[in-house]
Amino acid sequence: MSVEGYHARRERTLWHVLGFGQGQIVAPGVTYWFENLGRKPDGVVVAQFCRKGRIVYRERKRRTEVPAGSLLLFAYNEDTAYGRPPEWRETYVCDHLALRGAGLVEHWSVLRRRFGSVLQPRTGSALHEQFLRLCEMASPQAGTGAFAMATAVHGFAMRIYQECEERVADGQSPVERAIDDLLRHPTYPWSLKEVALRHGCSREHLARVFHERMGLPPHKHLARVRLERALSLLRETHLPVAAIAVQSGFSTAHTLARCVREATGEAPSHLRPRKAL
Repeated sequence: MSVEGYHARRERTLWHVLGFGQGQIVAPGVTYWFENLGRKPDGVVVAQFCRKGRIVYRERKRRTEVPAGSLLLFAYNEDTAYGRPPEWRETYVCDHLALRGAGLVEHWSVLRRRFGSVLQPRTGSALHEQFLRLCEMASPQAGTGAFAMATAVHGFAMRIYQECEERVADGQSPVERAIDDLLRHPTYPWSLKEVALRHGCSREHLARVFHERMGLPPHKHLARVRLERALSLLRETHLPVAAIAVQSGFSTAHTLARCVREATGEAPSHLRPRKAL
């Protein structure tokens, strides 16, 4: 690969700010409407803070109002649109970031499927401050290096994840938080009693609600997830069985081997990939 080709590919791969705007003012009577379908280039995601006024976000046939203080997430070349209906006679002010890089569209998709495209940052959130810091770093006068920019964009995306999850957790009951803990960390070697105690609910209540939500008792669900991970590592890697046991949440390699035999009828050694000659 030539030097020019490498830099061009690196530019498309590393996370970076493609464009930004701060304090964009849309006066009353000015047309403000954008259709994202067909918008180029592909692979661009946008985070837009609504500082004053309000707009409408359309996703398929559903319209959602985006009030001041909201963060709107969308991507180019998707069937969505946003703007201000002509009958709304008020000033609109926003900041926006257009971001690009390998995998960013997938991250935006995961966030929006779980939390929606219109987010409400928590009171006292540092998210907007981090947003504005990205704008400063993206200015040509800042001279920010590609790796520093990629790190900053990643930090911003992770901050969105964190704030969304914390906001959801604020409205959850203790048993719901305990269940989410189990689902997020299925390979962690903790006991059900430990998780229940940590979140302030009884072991019995946790087991009952988990079963109702997941269709399996906690120990069976966790055993299935751990076994699936172990089988994947056995078939796709050359890691030692002992290391696979640790990474899959099994107490010992012997326990892993027993579970593998019960599930497949074979020893772990029979599932390993062939080594290249």
